[in-house]
Amino acid sequence: MRQFLHCSVLLLLSLNSFLLNAAALKKDFVLVLQLPRTHFIVTAPDSDPWLGKPQRMEWDMSRRQFYPLNKQLLIQSSVGAVSARLLDNPQLSNGAEHINLNVKLNQVELGLRSSQILSAAEAIEQTLVQLSISTKPRADGRSYFPGSYSGIVTLLLETSAP
Repeated sequence: MRQFLHCSVLLLLSLNSFLLNAAALKKDFVLVLQLPRTHFIVTAPDSDPWLGKPQRMEWDMSRRQFYPLNKQLLIQSSVGAVSARLLDNPQLSNGAEHINLNVKLNQVELGLRSSQILSAAEAIEQTLVQLSISTKPRADGRSYFPGSYSGIVTLLLETSAP
């Protein structure tokens, strides 16, 4: 038993000696990175904070049609050109009847596929663009049915690197 204890103590001392003599190397290096300023803003002008609020299309009694809804958006992108598309076919509904809509942003008619509305050069500066929503005539040529209509127009605006 004494010999086993003696061997165990020697083994522990040898391990401690090895661990104490183990070499550690420390290396320092310089890391440099640049975080680009990416800036993509789409907002309503301060003078007319209309986003997030219900909008009304008024009826023109003399011409028997709706006035277009005309609003403005401020758009800026330091990343690149800006494109837009609709996420669904825009329409107003009263539950039984539908009124289809035309949507234009910066004079570009929008659909379900992306269309460029600002070039990278235009988007680098904050640009005020016109949003226009108008009703399409009925396919059968008749007048719209009276009633209260509502709907949601969802735009997706994207920017991408040039």
